Amino acid sequence: MKKILVIYLLVVFGCKDDEVKPTDIISRIEVANEGVLADGNTVIEIRAFMPEEVDKRSIKFKVTKGKFLNSQTDTIVVRNAVIIDDELQALALYQVPSTAGDITVSAEPDIVDQEGRYLVYETFTIGKSEADKLSLESSSFSVNNNYGEITISGSVKNSYGRNASNGISILLEDYDSTFSPLGGIFKNQMLSVSSGTITTIYTPGKVDADQYIYIVGTVLNDVGQKTNKTDTIKVYVTNN
Repeated sequence: MKKILVIYLLVVFGCKDDEVKPTDIISRIEVANEGVLADGNTVIEIRAFMPEEVDKRSIKFKVTKGKFLNSQTDTIVVRNAVIIDDELQALALYQVPSTAGDITVSAEPDIVDQEGRYLVYETFTIGKSEADKLSLESSSFSVNNNYGEITISGSVKNSYGRNASNGISILLEDYDSTFSPLGGIFKNQMLSVSSGTITTIYTPGKVDADQYIYIVGTVLNDVGQKTNKTDTIKVYVTNN
């Protein structure tokens, strides 16, 4: 017989521990993920519910992606169950990842010698945080015309002002003062959003000085086509 948990099983359910299902211990998991997007910042509630006969039991939560707040390890947290709205429940605060897709959360009693025996699972989906606004910046307002280098960075936000999801593609292109293609060199011309940002190194190469060049960034859709989400910065070419 297994200490506290088995005593609980015998007293409450009147049966042997091997006859008890995981859902007899944790009746359900609820995830407040409706309308939530993978922006890497949004925090939602995950709750595990238990029969009211149990009092102040610790519940261990685990997730496959994202992280729990106030936890020693990002993907695991232990919370005590308390009575809320006449239901015994344990509450964990969870920060969604930057990558959209399915996420599985599990909950079980936090008892070492029963680990993995009474697991309850719930799989939920976090939607893609689509890019709505691209904002480019340059590390300098000028660049040398003899293969001088500058850093081009940018932030990519959704329509709510939160980070766009990882993996969204951004195309960078350069143009001369007449807005003809310049053919400068980007360390990475096709960039992938990571934590709502992009960054690369750029040189215009050997070009005429005393002119402005224009760096244009464009958000691409899922099939690699240009969208109308763009931003442009201009940099002055010097011969210093």
